[in-house]
Amino acid sequence: MSRIGKKPIEVPENVTASMKDGVFTAEGPNGTLERKLHDIVSIEIDAGEITVTPKEKNVFARSMWGTAAAHIKNMITGVTEGFKKQLIFSGIGYRANVGGDTLTLEMGYSHNIELDIPDTLEVSVEKNTITVSGPDKELVGSFAADIRAVRTPEPYKGSGIKYADEIIRRKEGKKAV
Repeated sequence: MSRIGKKPIEVPENVTASMKDGVFTAEGPNGTLERKLHDIVSIEIDAGEITVTPKEKNVFARSMWGTAAAHIKNMITGVTEGFKKQLIFSGIGYRANVGGDTLTLEMGYSHNIELDIPDTLEVSVEKNTITVSGPDKELVGSFAADIRAVRTPEPYKGSGIKYADEIIRRKEGKKAV
């Protein structure tokens, strides 16, 4: 049994939730999010809460039950509070700049890496910290992972791009005998 799917999802007063043709829509102060959900689960929107139930009794329906509930909860959280990821870069000569809708990274390569910022995300750079924020949890995490993949942290000096809450296991270098 899904423990995530059993719990009803609270809908704040400033959020409008609707379901039409298998597409769930959440609209709030941070914008509008839409997601197509599998038709093996049924979604009931009552006054102030959403309940998700499986239509069939099989393993796939139970797994989609929890997945749909988690997606709906993340969408409601996104349109009210939003999501944020912070990345820290360290290394000699490493720089990051936001110009318009592109993030330019100077990470020790012979060329600069330019990443196009998706429309719904906000990216800011302060000193050695890159902050990615927006209403869509999946898009925020995906773009943060793309930034980190430009120069992953290395274990000897710790230079590279890492998440703010990530712990890098450092290795000891060569020793003189």
